[in-house]
Amino acid sequence: MRDAGGEVRWGIVATWSLIALIATILMSYGLGLGCGAYNRYQARQDAVNHVKIAHTEIEKAEEEAKVNRAQIKATEAEAEKRVAESIGLKKSQVEINKTLTPLYVQHEYVQAIEQAAHSNSNTIEFIPVGQNGLPIIGTTNVGGR
Repeated sequence: MRDAGGEVRWGIVATWSLIALIATILMSYGLGLGCGAYNRYQARQDAVNHVKIAHTEIEKAEEEAKVNRAQIKATEAEAEKRVAESIGLKKSQVEINKTLTPLYVQHEYVQAIEQAAHSNSNTIEFIPVGQNGLPIIGTTNVGGR
């Protein structure tokens, strides 16, 4: 800043420099306050996110517990089914044993032989033995099968 005679007016330069310095200080202070407010905002958002994450983890754990309970119930149902099957098998064995005679056993044996004779996989050899003529079954491979 020069006056009409070309000399620098140091008073005006000093005033403007002081104004610029004060403005810079005020802007820095304002930014500092803004950063503090931003940091508080960010800390609050972080806390909100931690709460949301905790809720999500709790929901996930609850779902896993439901799945586990369902698996336990399915396993218990399977065990009950097996018990019922074994009870039914025992009852049928008791009934069969009441009427099981050597003649019935011979009949079942002959039925098994007939089924084996109709299969094409092996040749069946009959060797009658015993008082009732019950055969002993043996299989041989024909033609290297």
